[in-house]
Amino acid sequence: MTTLQPPDRITLRYKAALNDFRRARRRAVVHDLLARVTGNSDDLIDYDNLDASVSKTENQERHQEEIPLDAIVGSVGRYSDFTRDFLPRKESDEDRWAQVKVAMLELGGVPPIDLYRVGKVYFVLDGNHRVSVAREIGWKTIAAYVSEVHSEVEISQSVKPDEAIIKARRAAFMKRFGLDDIRPGHDLHVTVAGQYRVIEEHIEQQRQSGGDAENCDESDICTATAEWYDTIYLPVVDLIRERGVLKDFPGRTETDLYVWLMQHRDALQNALGWDIQVKEAAADISLLQSRQAGPVLARLSRRIKRQIRNRFESSPTPGAWLRTGNTETTEDRLFCEILVPLPGTPDSWNALTQAKALAQLDGAHIRAVHVVAGEKDKQNPFAVQIKAKFEQWCAENGVSGEIAIGTGPVGTVICDRVRWTDLVVLHMEHPPDSGPLARLGNGLISLIRSSSRPILIVPWVATELAHPLLAYDGSPKADEALYIAAYMAGCWQRPLTILIVSDDEKQAAKATARAKNYLKSQNVEAQFEIRQGDVAEAIMGTSLDRHCDLVVMGGYGQRPILEVVLGSSVDRVLRESWVPVLICR
Repeated sequence: MTTLQPPDRITLRYKAALNDFRRARRRAVVHDLLARVTGNSDDLIDYDNLDASVSKTENQERHQEEIPLDAIVGSVGRYSDFTRDFLPRKESDEDRWAQVKVAMLELGGVPPIDLYRVGKVYFVLDGNHRVSVAREIGWKTIAAYVSEVHSEVEISQSVKPDEAIIKARRAAFMKRFGLDDIRPGHDLHVTVAGQYRVIEEHIEQQRQSGGDAENCDESDICTATAEWYDTIYLPVVDLIRERGVLKDFPGRTETDLYVWLMQHRDALQNALGWDIQVKEAAADISLLQSRQAGPVLARLSRRIKRQIRNRFESSPTPGAWLRTGNTETTEDRLFCEILVPLPGTPDSWNALTQAKALAQLDGAHIRAVHVVAGEKDKQNPFAVQIKAKFEQWCAENGVSGEIAIGTGPVGTVICDRVRWTDLVVLHMEHPPDSGPLARLGNGLISLIRSSSRPILIVPWVATELAHPLLAYDGSPKADEALYIAAYMAGCWQRPLTILIVSDDEKQAAKATARAKNYLKSQNVEAQFEIRQGDVAEAIMGTSLDRHCDLVVMGGYGQRPILEVVLGSSVDRVLRESWVPVLICR
């Protein structure tokens, strides 16, 4: 019979050390979770991120001394393997960590660790596991070989990793580009690590755009830096101040916002396939920030409620696009960016012709989009042909425009992109049917309801937009239509006819007075016509009698369910109109 031998002391200590490692790993997970919740980094400082501001150390003599463990704040190469308290993060370190602990307690100790001293703190060159075990045991100091390192950045024991990296990067950046001399009094402070690297890339792009990048000297770098600061950085900062964007980012700096805006613009351009202006990116980044405000549960609750509400009530607030648009809409130019969906059918090019008339009147830029099912379809022959045809059309007609290939459901793609424009112009492929079930599934109705911008629908051919007819009833959506019609009459010098349809004389008189008061305030004249009876018939009849080539009207006024059952004047006008119809939010 075999006699079981009791395990030796080292084996027992090793097993205990494994348990100690697992407890330390669990603590590391908790520390990392808390860091994510609070936004405070739990990382060690990466010595390599300080190398631009420290001198070389390879040939310097080492000396041995006892080092306070709390003064070790970083590592050379293994900064991500441990938390700031040197708790182990990697499960694969289990055996190594346990063996080190056994050696430190049972086998006569371990050799001193190797450290770099930068100011009053230390970085581990060799011995990360020994530091981790020593802290877990409860030691206060550890034997180390220390190499002194000179740094232009003062790093204290309480400094956060990002702060140390930012200080080092700023010192290196200023030393290389000489902004202190080129533009004295500048303020290029940042609060996020990595920002200076982005700025360096921008200056390098400016330098390359100015001439021979391979044969430039120090004076070329100074010139490019000054040009970047004056022509790129300062205009963006002026925009940040003008728009008050910084108030949405407490604790950040204008330089932080500059970097984020430029990166956000680049990301938008890659996602949309269009050129996006910095002003548009600024409006969007503020909108995104405001949407992220508030507690997590409150945001989640609002999101769920919004999704439920949008299932039946997806109409944006009338006039909201005039107040919160991403594009540079002004009093002089109402339609700066025009979205034209191009499915590629022969009649769909009529919408582009209509957009051309608008672009010439308002100096607008056309953003077209052709929608395909998936990424692999972007390069199909039909999509490539449409892109080439659009670009040729723009060149032949002297129109500023660009086209992107979007992927996904057509309505979703259009609605996602519409906020980057001021107006949608599209050909009416499928008019709203008179039957309730057909109206329920009609894509045009869904688009009109969900679009945050006015939609100009072209039923047959484009017109010159020479004489708009406004259908007005005094409702909020009709007020927006009045605003746009008055703009057309005043800025485009177009005759304007206003139609009011009501069987109630008092209501008609009230709507008439409201419209006249607004037109008077804008120094715009119009001809009024009052009719009774069916609204759609009155609109069609007046457009024929007055030779109007554009109908301007508010969108759907009733709840979607009622309009599905009862129908709408908007639906009938879209079915029967021979001229374009502008539906306002």
